[in-house]
Amino acid sequence: MEALPSRPQLVAVDTNVLFNLADEVDDTVEAVALIQRRLAHARLILPPTVQHEVGDWARREAHPKHQLARKAIALAATRGIEPASLLAVGHGIAEQIALRLRERRLLPDAEVNDSLVLAESALLECSLLLTGDEHLRGMDFQQLTFELQRFDLAAPVIATPREVVRKFFH
Repeated sequence: MEALPSRPQLVAVDTNVLFNLADEVDDTVEAVALIQRRLAHARLILPPTVQHEVGDWARREAHPKHQLARKAIALAATRGIEPASLLAVGHGIAEQIALRLRERRLLPDAEVNDSLVLAESALLECSLLLTGDEHLRGMDFQQLTFELQRFDLAAPVIATPREVVRKFFH
């Protein structure tokens, strides 16, 4: 009997990680390279909110992040970091989950995009959310797991590039 092909392990890449990759921040460059080299079936993806954030910065020609955002978009394509999409109904579910996370005070009310990135990562069944965001890093993971189980979702591991380099691969 022939073995079934392994399902790819999805790694969601947050906006700040994509910008740090474009800005050639050592830990981020090394973390992405290690994930791509050591996890044979891993796919790095950009959740829809990350795509919108980076695209928004890329369109603001007068803003200091404009050129970095444009470089980040080009770099994502050359590094094999793929945009991910949700069906229309998925966007509505992501908004419900994000709202629930903010209502339960897992994230501050103002962190709408962070809550959406996390919700989208869970809906896309990512096993890891790579981020430098302190709001996401400081969450109560046990409570997050409980809240996501209400939606029949698993919580992705939330880690910084530095943690990936230091804990998972060295």
